[in-house]
Amino acid sequence: ASRSALVQHAVTSEDRFFDGIKVSDVDVSVQFSADAVPPPKLTLARFLDGGNGLDVLFDSPTNKAGLDWDFDCAELFDWTDYQFGEDSTCAWVNSSAIVIYFGAGAQLVPFDYVNATTENALYMKGDVIYAGVANATLSAVAQYAEAVKPLNPVAPVISITAPEQSGICDGLTLDARGATGGGSRDLTYGWGFQKSWDAETEAEFASVVALGTIFAAADTAGAVLVDLAYDDLLAGRRYVFLVAAKNFLGETTTAYHRLDKLAAPSPKVQFQNAATTTMVRSDRKSLKLDVALPSLACIDSNMSASALGYVWRAARLDVATGLYGDASPELDQATLDAYTENSVAARLPADALRAGCTYQFTVTVGFADSMGTNSSATTYLAVGSQDLVASIAGGVEQSVA
Repeated sequence: ASRSALVQHAVTSEDRFFDGIKVSDVDVSVQFSADAVPPPKLTLARFLDGGNGLDVLFDSPTNKAGLDWDFDCAELFDWTDYQFGEDSTCAWVNSSAIVIYFGAGAQLVPFDYVNATTENALYMKGDVIYAGVANATLSAVAQYAEAVKPLNPVAPVISITAPEQSGICDGLTLDARGATGGGSRDLTYGWGFQKSWDAETEAEFASVVALGTIFAAADTAGAVLVDLAYDDLLAGRRYVFLVAAKNFLGETTTAYHRLDKLAAPSPKVQFQNAATTTMVRSDRKSLKLDVALPSLACIDSNMSASALGYVWRAARLDVATGLYGDASPELDQATLDAYTENSVAARLPADALRAGCTYQFTVTVGFADSMGTNSSATTYLAVGSQDLVASIAGGVEQSVA
């Protein structure tokens, strides 16, 4: 673009004959130079898939603001303690890309086109960063970029740990504390229940309404545990409980748990671990039970037998059909009996299970003389792959992906 400028001269002197004297015309020579490339622009701020940080991209190479590869985020960005959390870290991936890892208490959330707020964007300081070329003179202005969702956001993994049957006098706890996938932040929870039967009497209808009130209160409190008294459920009825976990990236996972409320006292059994546990083939794993005799507090009855019997069963998931079937040879009945010699635990040695498979373990506990009155519990083991570790004699051990 064309540009004009006015150059003026004035003379001042203590000698009154020269003070303010007129100056003859002066020729001025002007040389104009410009940066070879414009200063960088912030083009992308995208959450990492795990939600624990951001990938930040510029449209061209930068001088990295004269910073080290690892640097204090506050050198380049505003509101770092609030948006990124305490002890957040920033690092250059290359001259045009930065990765930010959040610390505790990060508040930055993905951009929302409907409810956009100042918490949806990354703010870069001005006059700090220059183009990555020699003799660059123009600095980037202060600017921002909306923080967008990851390409493959992590989803919550959740299950409900609870017994599968509940005796007539037994209360129970629905436990969702084993949930993961929050992206380094707290999950939010929503609870509910389903039934396949109709409330036909006034008492049944009142029970269903009261149960709905319990779950509504759990929703409001964001509870991960829901306690139910023995009389919160109707005897002889089946319930399906649901919990939905949502992370701050907007991903939601729902888990279900089926429970039969028995019309008679029954032993109580429950696995101590979460409903689904992940491991690798070389791990040793113990599946331990919490077992108790039936409660008789709500009925007038005596218990004629006190010895409990245990029946363990194992199955392996067939990926092709989606069904659980025979787990032989690694978990045929004879092998499983050996692993459950102590009836209240299954002790699996290293390398006992196949990598890449999911196994279902079910135990039924009843009175040893008849097993007619019984309760069951189920848990799942997902056996994943593990890193290959190679070592050279006299060398340094390294992990190979």
